[in-house]
Amino acid sequence: MNILGLALFTLQILLETYIFPNHSSEYISPKIFYILTILLTIYKTRSQLKRQSSYMTIIVLIANAVLRKYLFSYYYPTKPRLDLVFELILGFLIAFSFIFASQKDFEEIEESKIIPDIRKFICSLVFSNGSAFYYENYTFSGISKNSEFDFKILSEIFVERIFADFIILNGIFIICDLINYSAKRDNSHIKAIFKYFAFNFILTVVYFAIFNENISSKIYELLFAHISKPYNIIIYNMFAYPAVVKFKIAFTSIFYLI
Repeated sequence: MNILGLALFTLQILLETYIFPNHSSEYISPKIFYILTILLTIYKTRSQLKRQSSYMTIIVLIANAVLRKYLFSYYYPTKPRLDLVFELILGFLIAFSFIFASQKDFEEIEESKIIPDIRKFICSLVFSNGSAFYYENYTFSGISKNSEFDFKILSEIFVERIFADFIILNGIFIICDLINYSAKRDNSHIKAIFKYFAFNFILTVVYFAIFNENISSKIYELLFAHISKPYNIIIYNMFAYPAVVKFKIAFTSIFYLI
């Protein structure tokens, strides 16, 4: 990680621990991060499909929106639904602004010494907040705080719902990698797909370790049993933030490492 990347990483930690919790308002809301997520997703989609026709981006956006809508309706029938019309209209407006961008334009952005780090910072900030809200209110809503790990929970959460949510959150990027792989048979795109799986698996484990009272209490006991005073207290106080803040910090750390 270069100096700018380290500075932006530190800035995000400060934002998540001091600024956002103390200045929560209508300007720092899940709806704002939802809109920003759409914007960044479309930019990343167009960037990944820079060697493809501009119309391919539109096709992928429509397919992804319809698939997300179906999965939402099936798995979360009583939860607030995605507004498919709003998402498509906003998506088309944003996509149109990138439709005339050429492969060379995106390559020049990648070659910049500053823009990739700023883009990574923005993606980390937006996606960490979006994922935290989604996990807490959809994926693990009502089942993560004191649930015991039995076969039913493992089969329901980790096999079916986690996979569905993985498609909801990352499906469009998987589609882009599959399209690029089919065009040039470049194994880097297959590696990218496995990277998405690994990232989401780690996030799931981290989420349960933070939010599940049974697991977090065992971690607390291990911390105080195997690390002597005052170091155990110092370590504990370093992470004595609300669970959602700790999850965002973990997301940011993993995002920058991977």
